[in-house]
Amino acid sequence: MLVIIWFKARQSSSNLKKQARFDIKFSLTLKQVIQQLAQVSIYVGLSIHWPQMREQLPLTLAQVIFAYQLDILWVWLKRSPQYRFSLSPTPIILSINLFIWFKDSVFYWQWLLIIFAVFSRSLFTYEEVVRVEKPNETKKEIKLTRNTFNPSALAIAVAGLLLIVTRSTHLTWGESLAIQHGAGEYAYWTIFGAGLLAQFFVPIAWVTMAGTLSYLALDSIYYQLFNSYQFIDTAIPPAVFLGLNLLITDPRTIPKKRFGQISYGVAYACLSFVCFSLLKIMVEPAQGNTPAFNPSFLDKALAIPILNLSVPLINRLSSSQSPLRHVGFSKFTLALSWLLLFTLYVHPQLKAHPGKKLIFWTESCHDDMEQPRLQTIPSQACQVRDHLLAIQCEAGHLKLCHNLALSPWTKPKRAQHILEDNCQKGLSLSCLVLGEQYYDQALHMRKQNLSPQQVLPLVNKAQGLWSPICGLKESVSMVTDRPLKANLNDDERQTLSQACFHLANLWATPWARRPQMTQALLHLERACQYGLQQACEVRNQY
Repeated sequence: MLVIIWFKARQSSSNLKKQARFDIKFSLTLKQVIQQLAQVSIYVGLSIHWPQMREQLPLTLAQVIFAYQLDILWVWLKRSPQYRFSLSPTPIILSINLFIWFKDSVFYWQWLLIIFAVFSRSLFTYEEVVRVEKPNETKKEIKLTRNTFNPSALAIAVAGLLLIVTRSTHLTWGESLAIQHGAGEYAYWTIFGAGLLAQFFVPIAWVTMAGTLSYLALDSIYYQLFNSYQFIDTAIPPAVFLGLNLLITDPRTIPKKRFGQISYGVAYACLSFVCFSLLKIMVEPAQGNTPAFNPSFLDKALAIPILNLSVPLINRLSSSQSPLRHVGFSKFTLALSWLLLFTLYVHPQLKAHPGKKLIFWTESCHDDMEQPRLQTIPSQACQVRDHLLAIQCEAGHLKLCHNLALSPWTKPKRAQHILEDNCQKGLSLSCLVLGEQYYDQALHMRKQNLSPQQVLPLVNKAQGLWSPICGLKESVSMVTDRPLKANLNDDERQTLSQACFHLANLWATPWARRPQMTQALLHLERACQYGLQQACEVRNQY
């Protein structure tokens, strides 16, 4: 990088004379101001929902100042007599910090990232000839300097590749940023509003619109192929939607023509969708002292440099044969059309996505488990179901904690801990299952001819868990009947009847004592009264 900077500076200085003074000319445009307002609105939304962003704002401001210093340094290296002060360095910094920043222990890498991004804007350029035709005037050809790469996306992509190679994604806040972009009930509207603000002044809406609709189509195709969703609970993650609105829409690095912009948006959706699929395979959970490795948040930027290289070709292909070149849409009309489409079609799809419902993943997991090859290895649907159950369990939903404990892929120690915790908190169903586990262990130990002193503690544990559920007052020699519990739902009646039935089996089995058939029959009667048909049939045999 330093060699390229030196070479460019030497090359430029050879054609310029040394100047005695260095002037600064202010060159602010309305488009730049609007772009800044759009990005700032995202920062405001993040700061409301995420304290970490508020703490980061001073460092973000420092990066902006640093970017201007680098920009001035580049002009000085070229021996240019004048520096045009504009807002162009600011969106580079704001874009980068919306998708990735390094943690405090390694924050010096952030400064290197900024250096690369700012200098790449001037290093990777090409000239394009544009024909300008005005009424009553001859055609003119103007040479314009365009950026080869989107500076922000290129910097994020290069940093991302290094993080993947070194397996160091845990050193950044990238994953947390991707999650926090979805914080708040109006996250999608905030992002959409920021993008729409820019689209009223810059002709970039075709890119966002085409990319968004392509993502919806890809999500539907993925579900038809794999009976699952790529992004679990949405067709377009909020961070990806942010990329569609503010990261890939740099006017200097996207195609000029309408058909070219549509092609660019569709291609971005396809490439980033594939990138996420590949990155998702690399995800590894934390193990011991080894931190977790999750590069999936980099999918938004890795595809953009590849697309940037294709822009000249897309411009040539769409220059004369665009089927949409005669369709008249002003920036204002197009932005309003996109607002209407998002309100009536896109946002409802994102808000009411089937993947947001746990029942969808539960049913999909059940269907997958009917396939022999997926009975020992969890399918994606089962993994997602258990992940959602774990989230709800941490939030205090006891019934969902119970379901997580019963998952075939929950480790036995963790499952037992969940059941014990639920039972202590009063969930009878967990007490019932925990007692069944103790009783099964006792039966297994009995088959191994272990002594009663080793077996009885487990039996007593099971009895101690089942007795309060059944509702009969028990002692060593007698069982006292109590009234049936009223106003029970079907699940509660089933739990109580199962507990009584288990106790009947326990009393009828000689556990270092004589069977107590009177107590067993009383428990069978209670189980029958609660609606367990099996208990009624066994009772009738006596």
